Amino acid sequence: MFRTLAPAMAAFIALSSFVPAFADSSAKTDSCVKGAMMIPVKFVAFTTGAVVGTPIAVVRKVCQNTTIMSGEASKNSTNPLLRVTTAACIFPMAAFKGSIEGSVLGTENSWKNSSEKPFSADSFSLGELKSE
Repeated sequence: MFRTLAPAMAAFIALSSFVPAFADSSAKTDSCVKGAMMIPVKFVAFTTGAVVGTPIAVVRKVCQNTTIMSGEASKNSTNPLLRVTTAACIFPMAAFKGSIEGSVLGTENSWKNSSEKPFSADSFSLGELKSE
């Protein structure tokens, strides 16, 4: 079985190695062969986007939630001492909420962008994150 599986896997890898050149093309072709050859690229793009993009999304959502929640708690005061104190008190709640939202958004961005635009900035959660 190994004697037939190894050459088949080698041929599949060799044939799919040229496909990343077509990964971010804007031309849409209905080629069944190209679609079949893009499956490994889409899988790798999703996995890479989820592994790299999820921590990025978590950090971005924690910072965004800290800013929003501390602004609401201090009633958008211009007093810097009040803003810093409020941000320090709000941070644990913002970190909890941001880690949950960021985990979902990072995986979601990777899934949505892995088929149409693999390895793009949106796939790694570097684009615009949706807010509440």
